[in-house]
Amino acid sequence: MKSILIVILILMPAVSCQSTENAIEQHEAVSLNIPNLHEPKAPDTPDFVIQSVYIDNVEIVKKEGVQKLLIQGNLPTPCCTLNKTEETITNGYLFLTMRAWQAKESICAQVLKPFSYLHPIPESVASGTEHVYINDTLFEL
Repeated sequence: MKSILIVILILMPAVSCQSTENAIEQHEAVSLNIPNLHEPKAPDTPDFVIQSVYIDNVEIVKKEGVQKLLIQGNLPTPCCTLNKTEETITNGYLFLTMRAWQAKESICAQVLKPFSYLHPIPESVASGTEHVYINDTLFEL
């Protein structure tokens, strides 16, 4: 009985410790099933209005072996489409401008529509990225 207890006490820390690489791989596997994943798209109509998007969460995930920003939030209406993201790098800091667009003629329910977007992290800011500015708001990673 004592020997079983000793074996359990010795193995318990080894089993409970998980390597960082394994944790990243698990996070990568989970990130493959990202809900409400949207690809930004330029407006396909000449008459459109630009709308703000609401950002709720930003984190770094690894997808297909590459680190990306997982940006989650809400579009202002279900009729909105995520617009192409504008990216600027200033003094090693990443600045993103995210907007949505909607056809002027569309009549739409005034409810929020959740979205997720994967933005590649440029190599010039990839190492040591601790925060990102999106629509002039600082997000800690």
